[in-house]
Amino acid sequence: MKNDKAIPAGPAAAQQLTQPLHLSPEDYLIVYCQSGTVKLTAGSFSALYGRDSFLLLPPGHEASAEPSPEAFLLTIPVSKVFVQDHLDYVSLPVISSESEPQVDMRQLKKLILDLSGLLLGSPEDENDLAVTGVLFLILAELRRLPGYIISPSGDRKFRERKLELSNYISLHCAEPLTLTGLAEEFFLTPQYLSTFFQKQFGVNFKTYLNERRLFLSLRDLRHTQLSISEIALRNGFSSISAYRRNFEKAYGCTPSDFRAAYRAEQKESAASSPFGSPLPEDSDSEAAEIKPADEKVSRVSSIAVPLRIRADLSPARHKQVHQAVNIGSVQNLLSENFRAKLLDFTAKTGIRCVRMQGLLSASFIPMVLPHYEYYYLNVDNTLSFLYEHGLYPFIELSKLPVSSDSSGDIYTPRGHRFLKLLESLLLHVTRRWPDSWLEKWRFELWMIPRDTPQTYVRDFCEIHRLITSFIPGAEVGGPGWTPGSSSCDLKNFLKTVKESDARMSFASVSLNYQTDISGSSSVSVNEDYLEETLGTIRRELDASGLRLPLYVTEWTSVCLRGFPVTCSRYQAAFILKTFFMLDQACDLAAYWLFCDTRLNSGNISSESPMVFGDGLLSPGFLPYAPYYAWLFAAGLGSMVISEGSFHRFTKLGEDHYRLLVWHYEHFRTGTEAALRSALDFDSVYSLFRESPDIDIQVLISGLPQGLYHISRLVLGEFSGSLLDIMIGEYSHSNIDKFDFLQNLQVLSGFGNSYRLESCVPEERSSYTKVEDVLATHALLPSHTICLWDIRRQR
Repeated sequence: MKNDKAIPAGPAAAQQLTQPLHLSPEDYLIVYCQSGTVKLTAGSFSALYGRDSFLLLPPGHEASAEPSPEAFLLTIPVSKVFVQDHLDYVSLPVISSESEPQVDMRQLKKLILDLSGLLLGSPEDENDLAVTGVLFLILAELRRLPGYIISPSGDRKFRERKLELSNYISLHCAEPLTLTGLAEEFFLTPQYLSTFFQKQFGVNFKTYLNERRLFLSLRDLRHTQLSISEIALRNGFSSISAYRRNFEKAYGCTPSDFRAAYRAEQKESAASSPFGSPLPEDSDSEAAEIKPADEKVSRVSSIAVPLRIRADLSPARHKQVHQAVNIGSVQNLLSENFRAKLLDFTAKTGIRCVRMQGLLSASFIPMVLPHYEYYYLNVDNTLSFLYEHGLYPFIELSKLPVSSDSSGDIYTPRGHRFLKLLESLLLHVTRRWPDSWLEKWRFELWMIPRDTPQTYVRDFCEIHRLITSFIPGAEVGGPGWTPGSSSCDLKNFLKTVKESDARMSFASVSLNYQTDISGSSSVSVNEDYLEETLGTIRRELDASGLRLPLYVTEWTSVCLRGFPVTCSRYQAAFILKTFFMLDQACDLAAYWLFCDTRLNSGNISSESPMVFGDGLLSPGFLPYAPYYAWLFAAGLGSMVISEGSFHRFTKLGEDHYRLLVWHYEHFRTGTEAALRSALDFDSVYSLFRESPDIDIQVLISGLPQGLYHISRLVLGEFSGSLLDIMIGEYSHSNIDKFDFLQNLQVLSGFGNSYRLESCVPEERSSYTKVEDVLATHALLPSHTICLWDIRRQR
């Protein structure tokens, strides 16, 4: 028997079959009929094989052989590592000489016969080099077959298109490919291309691209000394964590373990090989990749990531679901400074809807003497402001942002008084404002902890009837479902809604990374948790048959009061990562939170200084890094030419483009102890995974020739990040941390003017003459964002 580690072909076996044979290879298996006939069945394909016909069976596929008398069958295993290293594909389906009778496979048959002669007719190990040479010729012949990846069905046109797509993805899979961009490249519609992938490749585009990237990374793991981080980024993965997660799901081990196992096998094989070891002796340098997160490890300084964009592609119009923003308590709108900041923000971002809490409360609509009538001065003041500026209220009916004790929030009861107050409010507003404005109102009824699906639906039906009796066109929805913390099962809830007469206008959810806040606070370390959760919710909605729009009425990374992460550079990168994902996944999204001025110095304690707000602006209206990230994202518009896991390139007008890139790194730990320790604001970034800096190498082709003005804005550690500025101030001072934070809390307005001057993105401008390709780059450490505004001069 031949040594299957020394050469890529394993021991061949020729045998006369007298009974059915089951084949389930771990490597590639060539099944060659030498004489007689045999019926071979692989999957749904079955055919009768005569002399000189063959079947190539990939790993993971099964086949059965039913022989006729005098049938001799030759089986030759071929190392899957050898095939994967020298054929550029994800996986071959079954290749059969009988499934494609119009294809000339005579040369391939001859090579397989030559291979069998070398393996069966020579002493052990005598013809290793010749065997390897024939195997290379077989691989080359496979490449020349029409379509190269042969399937039992499909005409030549489909096979050729399949080959073109496969080759293009192989060449460009390190780039942030999208289905829309690939469709533009091949002059197809995204809908057609999506169907083509599912039918011809057996998987959707996203799955195929992920498999191709993983497959190509196997070569780097086997044959290079690159770190796992470098391999992840050069093969198109947005981060090392995403690469490791996908790799382990596909191959059942980590990239480091795969590399170690491969090298151990190669060393064992080299011991009996006259050519020696193909690997350097010092190649076991990957140990740093799998050390615990709290150990000091050596880091690659930076990794170059190519980003090639064609500006002459026709842009696709994307949904703009970010039409709402949460302002927290409605009391905020009584502040003139808050109003001014909100108007400036809505004008820059196109937001038209203001979601508020606490409107329907005794504190905002008090009863006054002498007749104990409702007093609507605050309501009139607030709603008149919104009406005059073309904004619409999104009224949350149950949940108040008032922290009472360890049990959490205070919830508005929905008893007789609640319904009476709601009816009185509706009567008042319908008398004061026109129907054309009122019909754009939205109401959201949250499911509070004591609710069952049945009690919630009962209350919803009553409230819905009351609201629509006054404002027939108003939207009323719910339940504000919070994955990871809601005790109610979504499927059970939707079933209850379906069986009732509840006419919901929309289904609403609240999204953040907290997965269990009932007993202790924890954060999911799966960076795709929000996307996966939203996909599950969408599928449950579709399966229910309710056909409801999906509103994400609150979304942020974490909701821990006073937690400085929400004003960090991490939150800015998180906003960009999630902002564009929501475009595809929901119908309306409202970010939590714009600004909450109700945090004040009275809340400060030495254990947990409450100086950090939850919003885009601080309680003193200082802009946090997430504020600029939101302006960047909203300023891109909806005409998208290219997008990926870390970039979006859009066209704003004739000869006017914008490119936004970001470097996102997720939490490395989500334990309660780690979260609480990060309330020490100067150690907040210890919660996140470390990674090398990314050097984004941008090449934009297809721009009209001419002189371009290019503005580049960078949002990073030394620019635009108020939290980092404060960390720097504290680290260079000799002031006690509590005193430092307490003094920060009372400073606002003029007292913080020097911070306002520092807390802006770094901007650089230049003029560049473009004849063919515009080339630029940006070095992005973790949680850094870069925006290019590219405008042709006339």
